[in-house]
Amino acid sequence: MTRSTLHWWLAGACVVLVGGCKPHGPDACPQLDAGACQTGTCPVGTAVTGCEGSTVCAPCGDDGGGQLKDGGGHIDDGGQMVPCAVVDLLSDGNHCGACGHSCLGGSCVGGTCQPVVVASNELNPRALQVADEGVYWLADGVRFWSKRDHVSSTVWAPPSTLRAFAAGPSRIVAATETGEVWSIDRADGGAVKVADGQDRVVGVRAVGDGFFWANFGNSRLMSLDATGAAIEIRADLCFPNGLVAVGARLYVTSPACRGIAEVSTVASEPLQWLYQDLSGGSPQRPSGAGNGIVWFDDSYSGSLRLTPFDGGGTTSSLYTFGPNPVVPSAGPVECVALASDPDHAYFATANESGAGDGHVYALSYDGGTPLAVSDREVSLLSVGADTQLIAWSADEFGMGRVVVQAK
Repeated sequence: MTRSTLHWWLAGACVVLVGGCKPHGPDACPQLDAGACQTGTCPVGTAVTGCEGSTVCAPCGDDGGGQLKDGGGHIDDGGQMVPCAVVDLLSDGNHCGACGHSCLGGSCVGGTCQPVVVASNELNPRALQVADEGVYWLADGVRFWSKRDHVSSTVWAPPSTLRAFAAGPSRIVAATETGEVWSIDRADGGAVKVADGQDRVVGVRAVGDGFFWANFGNSRLMSLDATGAAIEIRADLCFPNGLVAVGARLYVTSPACRGIAEVSTVASEPLQWLYQDLSGGSPQRPSGAGNGIVWFDDSYSGSLRLTPFDGGGTTSSLYTFGPNPVVPSAGPVECVALASDPDHAYFATANESGAGDGHVYALSYDGGTPLAVSDREVSLLSVGADTQLIAWSADEFGMGRVVVQAK
C-alpha cells in the first residue's frame, strides 16, 4: 500500500489493497469481476483486504474457483462465508500504515511504528549488527534478537570479554580482548579457537561464507581459509581503526595515514586510497553506504563525511556537529556510533545538551537537516540499521538496553 493510497482512505475512500485496483470516487469502491478483486464498504481509517495471492492485511479472496461474495468476503473450503478482515492501519502493529508492515513487536501510533526495548539489563551492549534474521550485539557474550520471534537470547558465552564479531550464514567469528579469535557453529553452538596473539582486532567482517578481520597493532588483515584455519593476508593496513565489507570488497580507515583505502585480498596488490588528507582529521567509525563510505571526521566540531567507492569523486561533508548548544565549554557534540542503509546514515550522539545526553538521528545522503529518531538518551553505545529497522543500544547508569524501531 502506497502513501498516496493511504491518503485515499484517510479522505473517506474505500481502498482495494491490490496493485492495479484503484478507488473510484471518495465514498465507495467499484464492484469488480469475480476472480479479480472483492470489495466492500469500509469505515474511514480502515481498509478492507482484497485479492487472492496479493499482499493483503489478512486472507480474503476466492477459493480457487472464483466463488466471491459481495460485501467483502470469501467462501472457505467448507462452503462457509468468511468476512474480510478489517484492520486499523493507524494502530495495528502488524499492519502499521500499510498492509503487512510489521512493527516487529512494537506498537503502532498514527500509522508509525514506535521504538520497542528488546533487551534490558544488558552488560555494556555494543557493536550492534543488523542481519536479515535479526539484531546481534556484544554484552556478556554474543547476543541476538529475532525479527521473527521477537525474543532475545545468548548465542555464545565466551571465555573472556569480546572485542569484535561478525555473524555469517553458518557460523559466527568473534575476537576477544586477549587476542583470541573463535569460530562458533550456529547449528550446534560448538566453538573452536582459530587464532591466538591477535593485536587489537578492530573489526570482523563476514563476506559470503568467509571471514576477515583487521589488527590495529600490527596492521595485518587476517582471514579464515577453507579448513577454518586463520591465515595472514597482508600486513600493510597502516594501523587501521575500522574495517568495512561492502559486497565482496573490503575497506579500512587509518588514523595514522589519515585516509580510507580499498583492500585487496591479494597481498601483491597495493592499497587503493579512496581518500587521504594528511593534514585533516582521522576517519572514525566507517560504515558502507549506498554509494560510498560514510565516516566521522574527528577534528574539532567534527563532521559526517561521504567518500565515493570509486575514489574519483569528491569526499563531501554531510553534516557538521558544532559545539554543545547548551554548555559550549563542554566541547563539541560527539558522534559515538554510525550505521547506514542505501538511503540514509544513522548516527548516535553524546554531549548534545549536557554531559552524557544524546540522540539518534537519520540523515539523507543528500544532506539537509537530520531527523531525530530518539532523544534524551544517556550513554549511547551503538547503532545499526537495514532496510527494515533501525536499532540502538545505551548503557544508562549501568542498565544496558537494546532498542529496535521498524521503519
